[in-house]
Amino acid sequence: MRVLIWFMLYLDPLQHFHFTQPVTDVLETFPLWILVSLGAYALGSIGLSLMCFNTCPEAVVALSEDIRQAKADLWEKGLDIDH
Repeated sequence: MRVLIWFMLYLDPLQHFHFTQPVTDVLETFPLWILVSLGAYALGSIGLSLMCFNTCPEAVVALSEDIRQAKADLWEKGLDIDH
């Protein structure tokens, strides 16, 4: 609905609205500003989530054990990856 309202204001098919040039400039760039604003919000929320990401000590131990087992399995198959 909002896109339709913007489209009607931008095209002004009935020549009913007589906008000044600054208002027309804002109407022309409005979709771009919305897109940039949503992109900035998305990047900001992802960045904040990454900064507040908690580590899980149990997961670190489990992952380290999995890596150790994988290295041992690869070593048994003749591949040395501990350089």
